[in-house]
Amino acid sequence: MDEQNRYQTRTGHFILFWNVPREIYRQEHNAEPTIAILEFSPRANRQTWRYATNGMSEYTQAYGVERVQTELFVSANEQCAWAIPLLEGLARYPKMHGTYLGEYDTISVGKAIDRKISPFTAILLAPPGAEEDVALGAIRMAVPDLVLVHQVIGVYESECAFAVNHGGDKLYDRLRRDNVSLSIDDVRHPVALRLVK
Repeated sequence: MDEQNRYQTRTGHFILFWNVPREIYRQEHNAEPTIAILEFSPRANRQTWRYATNGMSEYTQAYGVERVQTELFVSANEQCAWAIPLLEGLARYPKMHGTYLGEYDTISVGKAIDRKISPFTAILLAPPGAEEDVALGAIRMAVPDLVLVHQVIGVYESECAFAVNHGGDKLYDRLRRDNVSLSIDDVRHPVALRLVK
């Protein structure tokens, strides 16, 4: 499958779940590959915005002998222009730093993720939240390629530290248990981070 067909396949996957993108922001950059950020406005059955990368999976990430291709998305209560550079930066991160981003990984940003007033200074990569169809989490490309789709969730520094010490999956379980919003622009209190056995 050539590059154009791969971009179309990924866009088609997101359209299947979120309808036609309101806007496509192509992030031209000296670094390959071209990254597009797809913006999906709310629909009758979904009250929130979605922003998704398209092109991150053109770079195959290596974790030991494992090879992984990934795309990312965020959920937002409002139209969220700052999600575009956030997603682009995250999409380029593995190639720029020769690393791997996988499910339940955390990244401490060290400042507000919106570069202004967000209380979140770190992110958690998680499976698509409960409001999403489970099939959203994987894009079937040409065999044997499978592109994993992770949700980017804003977290507090204390939550990030908890994930580093106990695992991102434990943090995600706590967020889900406490029924907190996974929208990147929501304001919430940090979850209680006592490890329950």
